[in-house]
Amino acid sequence: MLILISCPLSILAQNKTITGTVRDAIDVVIGASVTVKGDKSIGTITDMDGNFKLSVPVSAKELVVSFIGYEDQTVLIGNKTHFAVTLKESSVMLEEVVAIGYAKVKRKELTGSSVSVGSKDLAIAPVTTAAQALAGKAAGVNIVQQSGAPGADINII
Repeated sequence: MLILISCPLSILAQNKTITGTVRDAIDVVIGASVTVKGDKSIGTITDMDGNFKLSVPVSAKELVVSFIGYEDQTVLIGNKTHFAVTLKESSVMLEEVVAIGYAKVKRKELTGSSVSVGSKDLAIAPVTTAAQALAGKAAGVNIVQQSGAPGADINII
């Protein structure tokens, strides 16, 4: 009797391991986000070789692969366990805004000194947030993460 009751519970708890590589038109993409569609708590980022490994529920249907400067790519999982994903560059351009301590000003209206940190500068850093990528890029800006725990608050001083 116990076997019959525990059998359906073990079926519901099954996971499968998904692996793959994320590339663009030229090279591998380091730090791309790979998540289960509809559940961003199940995800990972690609390593230095563009590879990822993720344990997903058997019920998961799609993966979403994203990275700054590229279009999000949705991949059907089905019965596959290995994926080769190629991201396309996004044609959407972001307007430059200068953030100062007390206001927000367009670059052409700024009368003081400023530092530019472009998307290419941020893309080469193997980090999970844009705030972490700013560390060491702009003089006088200090980035402090309160702990080493994933998702910990980051203070920009």
